[in-house]
Amino acid sequence: MQRQQRVGLFLGLEGQRVWHRWLARELERLGHRFSLYRAGRDTAGLPAALRLALWLDPIWYRMKGEHAFDPLPKAELRERSADTAADEPLDLLIDLCPGPASRPPARRTMTLTFNGMPSELGAVSALLDGGGLRIEAVGDPDGWHEIARPAIVLRTCLTDCLDSVFSSVVELLVERIDRPGWAIAGRPPVPDGRESESPPSHPSVSIGSIRHVSGLISTKLARYLTARSKDPRRWAIATRRKDERSLIDTWPSVTSFTVVPDDGQRYYADPFLFGIGADTFVFCEEYPFATGRGLISAARVGPDGQVGDFRPVLECPYHLSYPFLFTFGGQTWMIPESCDRGTVELYRAVEFPYRWELDRILLDDIRGCDATIIPFGNRYWMTLSTTRWLGATTDKQRLFHADSPLGPWTEHAMGLIRIDSTIARPAGAPFQRSGKLLRPAQDCSVRYGGSMKLLEIEALSPSSYRETPVATVSVKMPAELVGTHTYSAFRELEAVDVWGQVTGMRSVQLTCAPVEAQLPVATEVPIRSS
Repeated sequence: MQRQQRVGLFLGLEGQRVWHRWLARELERLGHRFSLYRAGRDTAGLPAALRLALWLDPIWYRMKGEHAFDPLPKAELRERSADTAADEPLDLLIDLCPGPASRPPARRTMTLTFNGMPSELGAVSALLDGGGLRIEAVGDPDGWHEIARPAIVLRTCLTDCLDSVFSSVVELLVERIDRPGWAIAGRPPVPDGRESESPPSHPSVSIGSIRHVSGLISTKLARYLTARSKDPRRWAIATRRKDERSLIDTWPSVTSFTVVPDDGQRYYADPFLFGIGADTFVFCEEYPFATGRGLISAARVGPDGQVGDFRPVLECPYHLSYPFLFTFGGQTWMIPESCDRGTVELYRAVEFPYRWELDRILLDDIRGCDATIIPFGNRYWMTLSTTRWLGATTDKQRLFHADSPLGPWTEHAMGLIRIDSTIARPAGAPFQRSGKLLRPAQDCSVRYGGSMKLLEIEALSPSSYRETPVATVSVKMPAELVGTHTYSAFRELEAVDVWGQVTGMRSVQLTCAPVEAQLPVATEVPIRSS
């Protein structure tokens, strides 16, 4: 734990919001002192159309409770003007105010920008554009630089998007304030110059420019408020027997899979192929629309590759999915995703494949998705995507290690490994290819479950983690399919899941292609005593 710090948040937009409270309470829980500062009379107002959209979203989407960008009913937080700041400088000022406004004195400054704009409205504008969102944090005078790419899941709901973005912002700030100097090493520049990772200078944006953006947001919101439609798409599983090569053997490749039919009353996703003896089964998430809660099902796969009828094998009062299976100590184990319960649970097969019992809780008090075990070196590693507050479950990666896959597990020294919707969430069990260990990961930068990345794991230790994206797996055809987010291979079989209008569909084609540029993603941190 670092010493107590005086932390200030400097804003150029009027009104206190729920995410400000999240940040203040978490910092105070960690022993820091928090203050909110304004740019005085030049503070910009919230566009009326934005207030309308945030009022209508909970009605359209039946959302309950408070949300990140909701205004606080009263000024709950200590708020001060920069012009009347105390003479004693802050330890850290988090700067979210554009232009040359007078800032409170601080020993260190962290500037946050959203697609280049140092204002909360920069996030709103980027989300309404429908593209990706890039958050950059730059430290002064220490010069550290970090990029976060939060997942945007429900793009038709601005409130949900803002929940995801500002939950990520709070988690990033809390982690880095409590671990000063432990920022993730930035990716090197892309050779063709598409995206520079060099630290930016503080954007020169005036309050007048922010008010201009506010007007543009009102125009974008007019389109947003009329773009409601019901999405008829759902997930389905597709399988195949390997012929001369698998989907991931040689790149580039195009491979056909056979879609496993469903009855239209449920969907199947997250396939994991696994077997004992001569029998092979496909385990998966079964999601009945009637209950709205996932469970784990399994079906036998015949010698011809045909998938039989699915049968429930594990059901709980909370949602289950992503049944990661492995053998250890002569027994068969499963870690299903139980994020809704706030645990990572380990089940043991009592009668494979149809009877399972809870053996232990591997991690408690953590909302983690798709826990995946990676044997590397002389240790076991568990990677998963986590969420806090109202954040997305697809962009924040944490890593744990242990002597045994049964635990106990210790978190990596870095804590939060990354916020990156292109590679954070696991997409299946790791596998060997040409002597290299590859980790499948979801790429949710365009949409949830849009495609997958394959990353070569090069280094894993309690103080380092280095991997390189080497290939992308995506749907090639038909055009009605727009996503895939789990890959599994076992013996002569392969399985994937696909997202789209799957009704009546019999086959799909997926492609595996090398990435255009191999960009190492490295985390190197010192081991420090607390």
